[in-house]
Amino acid sequence: MTEQEISQLQTLFQQGSKKAAEAMSVWCGRAFRIHLDALRCVPLEEATQVLHAGDDPLCFCSVAAEGVISGQMVLAFDDVSGLKLAALLTDRAAEQIVAWDELSTAAMLETANILCCAYLNALFEALDAPGSAAGLMPSPPRFSREYAESAVEFLVMGQALEFDQVLIACTRFMIEDSFLNCSLLFVPDSQTMAALPGLLSAFTES
Repeated sequence: MTEQEISQLQTLFQQGSKKAAEAMSVWCGRAFRIHLDALRCVPLEEATQVLHAGDDPLCFCSVAAEGVISGQMVLAFDDVSGLKLAALLTDRAAEQIVAWDELSTAAMLETANILCCAYLNALFEALDAPGSAAGLMPSPPRFSREYAESAVEFLVMGQALEFDQVLIACTRFMIEDSFLNCSLLFVPDSQTMAALPGLLSAFTES
């Protein structure tokens, strides 16, 4: 992708960040801010280094989308940040939750659903062609806990079969004045990667 195309996509993600932060503020009942750190188009071997988790596994809540925009939108977070947010959402003290239970997992799945759909809708509204019947169909979110390298390699596998470059967007989250070590990754599939230049060109001209 060209620098101009990446810049255009970054603008759309910034719009998505605003909508996602507003939705999360309602969901949490507290001020929630989202900062877009980077939108990167990188080689596969660099994509596995985007998430810095050391030797510890990360948690992933992923939403698959099909339609005008197809691929994976993924909320990634470490145990400390995820359990801290889950405690707030379930009205429990953080020290009460020492491992992932059903209630904590459900809270983070709903969080991922809110965040991912806010971003996907922002992209869809901007890039959907008038009269298109493709629509946008997100799947229910799924929770997994694994090492970052394995997860990212799996997510970008569909791209790497046809493209040398992969597109990953990373964000940081703040709830009130507290930093949460969470990232939001968008990994378009190979079909969307191929279509993005034309979609962005039409968006610019509209």
